[in-house]
Amino acid sequence: RRALLLADLLVEDGRQAEAESFMDERYSLGLDTAAWTLRRARLRAEQRRHAESADIYRSLLRSAPDDSGLMLQLGLQEEAAGRPGLARKTLLAARAKSSAPEIPYHLAELEFGAGDPAAGRRWAETALKELPPSSQPSLARMRLRLKSRLGFDDALNSEYGTSAERFPNEEGILVDWVD
Repeated sequence: RRALLLADLLVEDGRQAEAESFMDERYSLGLDTAAWTLRRARLRAEQRRHAESADIYRSLLRSAPDDSGLMLQLGLQEEAAGRPGLARKTLLAARAKSSAPEIPYHLAELEFGAGDPAAGRRWAETALKELPPSSQPSLARMRLRLKSRLGFDDALNSEYGTSAERFPNEEGILVDWVD
């Protein structure tokens, strides 16, 4: 468990070459190989090697076909690799297995990005209904981004300000607010 955390810290610190060597070494021991494979998929995503990351997530799904979290990550990597059709198909499959609000959020972003604002709006409204109160910065940011997709007004501007004060270390909220 400490070794997995160390690998995560190396990636977070930008020491990708060290992280990859460490992952190779730990994987070769044959212990908890799925966890190391998952770390490799995340590393490939961090390296912007999205097609490779998607391939790794796809291989992980072969042994855990009902894992909606893996499906979500695969969908995100397919989108980042420039394959919106595969991303949509994968995210819809994840949605069929899970009611996690992150899935309709990403479907909304995918549809808005693909030039289908009507579908994007439907998914955004669904995600907003399902998102729990924003006790976590990532959920607060999702809620704000969805609301801004549906229309920016003074109330939303105030909500951005409140969230920026509540989560001062969440730079993404400030970036989104300025955009």
